[in-house]
Parts: sequence; structure tokens; C-alpha cells
Amino acid sequence: MLRAGPFSDERVRGLANRRFVTFYFDLSDDGAAGDPDARKFVTRIKKELARGSVGTPNILIVSADGALIGETDNYASSASVY
Repeated sequence: MLRAGPFSDERVRGLANRRFVTFYFDLSDDGAAGDPDARKFVTRIKKELARGSVGTPNILIVSADGALIGETDNYASSASVY
């Protein structure tokens, strides 16, 4: 689980862990966290993430059927996420 940005707040981490399945993904196809299948899944949900570079890592909230239901960035405040 992420522990930076809004996820540095224990309340936000607790809520996310109780109500969501969290995972980290790397949009590159190589490297330690690179996963081509995860890249396809994420870029199908949010097409603009398929471009060559992404400045700030997004936090996507996705339903079980793969629909994007919310998002914020890693610089969001704990209050706005909680």
C-alpha cells in the first residue's frame, strides 16, 4: 500500500484497506514493477495515461467491473481523499 501523499494519513490507509483492493502499477513494460497486462488494463480505463510520460502518478478508483469511478493525484490532501 502506498504511504505517501494522502496515504500517509492512517485514516485514509485504513479506509482504503477496508473497502478496496489496492495495487501499485508501473506504466512501463519493463523494470521491477512493469507489467504489460496491468498497463493494458489501466490505459483502457484512462487512455491519456498511454502517452509516453506521465508527470504525476494518478490514484485511480476503479469498480470491480473496470469502470473509473474516481481519481486524484498523489499530491491530494488527506482530507480530500478521506
